[in-house]
Amino acid sequence: MTVIRNWHVRCAHLYMAGILAVFMLWPVQAFGDIVKILTEGDSALKKKEYALAEKIFSQALETHSDNFRVLKALADSKIGLKKYQEASDLIDKILAMPVTNGKQVLVTLEGETEPLKAELVDETVILKEAGKNNMRNYLSPASSEPVAHYRFFFFKTGKLELVPQHRAKFKYIGVPRQDRVYVQEMQSDVKIQLIQSEGPGAPSEMVSIEAGCFKMGSDRGAMDEQPVH
Repeated sequence: MTVIRNWHVRCAHLYMAGILAVFMLWPVQAFGDIVKILTEGDSALKKKEYALAEKIFSQALETHSDNFRVLKALADSKIGLKKYQEASDLIDKILAMPVTNGKQVLVTLEGETEPLKAELVDETVILKEAGKNNMRNYLSPASSEPVAHYRFFFFKTGKLELVPQHRAKFKYIGVPRQDRVYVQEMQSDVKIQLIQSEGPGAPSEMVSIEAGCFKMGSDRGAMDEQPVH
């Protein structure tokens, strides 16, 4: 009986240790991972390792399907691999997103459920993590090693705050206007490549249009399609 009782106690201890390990590791895994992924992918793009970049950003897209940064970087990777149609499909998704002034995001802080609307001012600020960071007091002990932070401007408080990356995650509300202009230029280049890839002997499709007045162009398309006229 003593052996069985000791075995049950040992199992209970192992179970509790496993639960504690999950809770201790969860914040690091759930928060701040996207920055590391983007950094690795951007590094591969810079080295023109397009296949590696495509793999990294494709995996990121599985959990960040509405992140325009991931979509744009994956489109760049596809262009480097001359997968122009796949790049065009990604670009269309970005151009369908709303346009924002600045990098407007919804921020979810560790331990909180309601996201806060903010502007992402700096994606990476390196400094030591203190016990108190601006107005927020985190429960875990401060680290003596340099820690990567986000710098957010929170609209509700009207204040800038530095938040450790592993204690926050954010979601873009839309596409910053400047980035959208860049994506529109990408779209124009991809369209040219798609036309050239078909060659001069490619069949052309004719479309019947009824007589009358109509408008041409698009306010949400490529730069050479604007304005509607």
